[in-house]
Amino acid sequence: MAIVLCFLLSKAQRWEQLLAPAESAARFGSKASRAFARDLALHGNRIKGDPDAARMYFRPDGSPHKEGELIEQPALAAVLAGVRSSGLAALYNSPFTES
Repeated sequence: MAIVLCFLLSKAQRWEQLLAPAESAARFGSKASRAFARDLALHGNRIKGDPDAARMYFRPDGSPHKEGELIEQPALAAVLAGVRSSGLAALYNSPFTES
């Protein structure tokens, strides 16, 4: 996990400070870049069959998110919040480990 490596190498920030921006982006959304929106439009059919991915990366009408639209990842935000508050052990009890 790259964020763990950054933490171990830097020690300039506390663990909570290191994870806070990623958690915030996942919880409140980050704008789809031009490249991401293009790739989603071209290759999104590969992930559209996964209900979780479809809910995250496609609009309710089934069309892919466009450049500048917010993409929220609440499950990832919950995992990052757990790791931020409880440490890496939270990764083993997250929704991602169940799937």
